[in-house]
Amino acid sequence: MSSDTGQRLSKLLKEKNELLAQRERLIADLHALDSRIADVTLEYGRTYNEERPISKIPNELLHDILHLVKAESDPSEELNKHPEQIFAAVSAQWRQAILSFGDLWNSFRTSHPSDNAHNRLVACLERSGTFPLDLWFDFRPVGLLDLPDGFHLLQDSIGHIHRWRSFTVLTEIDSPIIFLSTQLVDKEAPLLERLTLLPYRQYDFEPPDKDFPRNHTGAIALTGGTPKLSYLCLNDLSGSIFSPPLTTITDLRLDMIEGIENCWMSWSTFLQILQLPSLTTVSLVGQHFESAAPPIPRIHVPTLKHLRYASLASSDFVDLILPNLDAPHLTTLTLKDLPLPSDTTYWASSHLKPFPKLHTLVLIDFEFYLKPFAYQLCSLTSKISTMIVADGLGEWLPWAERLRRTSTRPLWLNADTVVLDIPRGLDMAYKFKLFLQRHPNVRKVYIPEETRFEAKEIMGAVEALAKEDRDIDLAVFHAAEAVDPCLGPWPPGSEDSGDVDDPFWFDIG
Repeated sequence: MSSDTGQRLSKLLKEKNELLAQRERLIADLHALDSRIADVTLEYGRTYNEERPISKIPNELLHDILHLVKAESDPSEELNKHPEQIFAAVSAQWRQAILSFGDLWNSFRTSHPSDNAHNRLVACLERSGTFPLDLWFDFRPVGLLDLPDGFHLLQDSIGHIHRWRSFTVLTEIDSPIIFLSTQLVDKEAPLLERLTLLPYRQYDFEPPDKDFPRNHTGAIALTGGTPKLSYLCLNDLSGSIFSPPLTTITDLRLDMIEGIENCWMSWSTFLQILQLPSLTTVSLVGQHFESAAPPIPRIHVPTLKHLRYASLASSDFVDLILPNLDAPHLTTLTLKDLPLPSDTTYWASSHLKPFPKLHTLVLIDFEFYLKPFAYQLCSLTSKISTMIVADGLGEWLPWAERLRRTSTRPLWLNADTVVLDIPRGLDMAYKFKLFLQRHPNVRKVYIPEETRFEAKEIMGAVEALAKEDRDIDLAVFHAAEAVDPCLGPWPPGSEDSGDVDDPFWFDIG
């Protein structure tokens, strides 16, 4: 290469670098200009609005309006602008007032950990003052590279644990739960009422070496105390390393990752949990306890009102727990994928004790039960007034008819309301009519929207019974909780917080 060419290239490279640097300065100036334009626009809007009637709204009314707007917004939706941010931009008077409304800044939700989310959390923590905090973190969409932003959120939240009222973490990576288990061992959460920790295993879960109290119900996290904790939702992964004090629990939900059997508590511990003095609702997915050997005493659960159970690979629940429950106040029972018992020792008719106050039985995706277990299950639940069936195989009507034909005793004679969420079939109306004929007290029948095409045939069956002086109300339903609260948000009667997926949810058409 000649010296002239080398000098030429050097000069061009220098010029290129100067132009690149100039472009960077221009881009920076442009960003600064955009930011200044946004600030001026905001200030213009505030100044313009100062003299408008909307700025004269009393602070108390403004507070109530914003509270209603926040209540109507979708809490699970990640918003670019939240209601309080939009309202604060209207005028300086509104901004000053809204920043003083501590109870409007005490709720934080995010499913996209980022610098922006972190800044918003810091603002919420500062502006909420001394109000209790409701914190919700969904790390499921987050990859390993983005997880540090999530840890910043958790770390800042821990600094305000004394104000936690509800705390939820959903994750497909185990690290956040392990982090919390090491940071919150001896912490106190005096205001905490609801705690949800659900890691959904997508990566290898390797919990730290920690001895779970298999023989008692002692806490291994938050040992400083949780005197107001009433709702607890864990699964086998989080429960094995993060078990808070349980003595005040009223609503317990224990899930399990399908395909993984991780019995993380002893049989005796599980029995102690079932018999907690304030426990009113229990939701179980899978078997969390180690197997036990007969004889099994009766399990007295005097405060239990609502029970849900879904089986996975194996289940001692149907063998040892369900037939041995002494639950005088149980009102709703939901059973999903309930298998036949492998040991029928405790299913003898002489041993079964029907639940005296049970009014609702929900069967979801059950097997085709044969005698005698089918009859024994009916006997255990004989007091019900409402039966709800959601079955993808359409087995329930033939099962009910077969039971009725082969049994010498009446079944579910108190049932006056039936909800059928079963597949359409050519002979559904005929089977439906047979069922109604053999259950004389049924007065209300709900069918899903998708069955409306067969409503004419079903209505024909109902009209035929009407000629026999039988008044039956047939209704199409959309919201299951309109039929019975046990089909709505869990626990029954609570508001739908949209916190987590419900394994007992079923499509109602």
